[in-house]
Amino acid sequence: PQTPNPKTQTPNPVFVGVEMLMYESGKRKKSRMQERREKGGDEDDESVLKEWCLRVGVDLSLYFIVLPTYLSVYSRYRPMVCGLPESMLDPSQWSEQHDSPIEQRFRAMAPAEVEALAVELFDESLGTKRSGELVYDRWSSLVKSREGKRLGQPQLVRDGLGFESRFESGNLDKAFRIGEREYELLLSPDLGSDKHRHWFFFQVFGLEPNVRYRFRLSNLSKTDSRYNSGLIPLSFCPARGRYSRVGTRVFQVSNAVLGGDAAQASLFFDAEFPRGTSSVYFANGFPYPLARLLRLERALPFSSPRALIRRRVIGSTRLGQELTSYVISDPSSSGIRVRVAIAGRVHPGETVASLVLERLAILSIGDSPLAAALRGKVELHLFPMINPDGVALGNQRCGASVVDLNRTYNDPSHPEPSAIKAALRGLRESQGPPIALFLDVHGHGRKLNCFTYSNPAKETPFMVYLRKHVSFFSIDDSTFGVSKEKESSARVVVWKELGLRAHTLEVGYAGCSIGTFAGCHHEKRSVDELAKGILLALLELHDTETNASEDLKN
Repeated sequence: PQTPNPKTQTPNPVFVGVEMLMYESGKRKKSRMQERREKGGDEDDESVLKEWCLRVGVDLSLYFIVLPTYLSVYSRYRPMVCGLPESMLDPSQWSEQHDSPIEQRFRAMAPAEVEALAVELFDESLGTKRSGELVYDRWSSLVKSREGKRLGQPQLVRDGLGFESRFESGNLDKAFRIGEREYELLLSPDLGSDKHRHWFFFQVFGLEPNVRYRFRLSNLSKTDSRYNSGLIPLSFCPARGRYSRVGTRVFQVSNAVLGGDAAQASLFFDAEFPRGTSSVYFANGFPYPLARLLRLERALPFSSPRALIRRRVIGSTRLGQELTSYVISDPSSSGIRVRVAIAGRVHPGETVASLVLERLAILSIGDSPLAAALRGKVELHLFPMINPDGVALGNQRCGASVVDLNRTYNDPSHPEPSAIKAALRGLRESQGPPIALFLDVHGHGRKLNCFTYSNPAKETPFMVYLRKHVSFFSIDDSTFGVSKEKESSARVVVWKELGLRAHTLEVGYAGCSIGTFAGCHHEKRSVDELAKGILLALLELHDTETNASEDLKN
């Protein structure tokens, strides 16, 4: 089977960060443990580690991250967490293939027909309910490193498929072989919680060519999604270095139909691969780990003379990772009249937000007339990844503090939203152009196209311009108002506390039902259209704001 090569792959920065965090108190901790054992103490490694977490101020919710790394260090084994293929991390390798049409088969099926098919498949091959062979266990494999097994070493099986998820953004918890080519998979919830199992990202290896495999992800949190309307799982083949949509008989059904927990759902799909494909990664959407952002930053010309893009550190996360912003403008221009701030990826599973932010950064520093005009009129502030801790951990929604960070913008105890607010407040209070817009980019699992959540108002100029330049922007799906649960979100807090015009821009995971890409999954061209449309809308917004300012002066 094709297995990861740890020597050529990127280590997980969270594990590296935890190892660095442990360095300061590691010797004291080890000596304290040795003293207790010499005195006949019966405390085990885990209880000592919990005490250490409290002493150094580490949130106990991080206990499960620290434990495997600590055990490997204490046992004198350096942690080696699986990396990801370089081609997956390279923005220039993003698929240029033709847009994948959304699968039509289940679109016309009534819910009762989908349920009947689910019961048929479940009775046929999956009725054993995890009584099959356990072939992968994410956490037990990490703890076994204390017995000499190197962290990150894939779990190989004698026959059948092997699985791996111990890499950035991976979240497969367990895999059971319940038939010759049939597997039931369990996803890990967000670390420290028992919720938010919708994002998935894992590797499968040992594939035989032209053989149909059946998978069932059996503990999804959402009981409905776009998988019943045509969404197909995404796969990445390291050997070919490209993404593709893979899956037949794809649908999702509540586990209540199968006699299980009504609060959970199962995603079924079959997959078959051609010769030369022995290993693939499956994901809910285009993976965008922190390693890809770091690679992008190495390629951006931050240090060039009279740089058009500057990198700033605005704070740090709960795990000590840097929070950054990119400032894009022409330093020689005297025509800059407005500032615009755009943030993304507060929810780790919404990877399309990072793709949009990446394209905004690349397009806005390019040589096109659009980019040159924008830099001469608008000072653009991009916050590319608000929640890098959650991204690295493979979470769907939460950060390392085990809360939804987009519900904590009015809580100063959380460093990530506090850093964003402080940066915006500093811009507002500094000398320079006013902030004309704050845009928070998200992904949406149930709706198609793109749309906005806006504060109470009529359709704003930015929305008018965005609808003009983005063919799949849906004003019908956009809403205006503030529900109680959204009062602590970025959009509402920035509007109420800082007095800024703010929108949430939602991009559907599944693709588009209107515009140029109607009937297609999101690919590079649709994301490019959205990014260019945003830049064009900002140019028109600049003209509107400038004309309004001149009218006030007159």
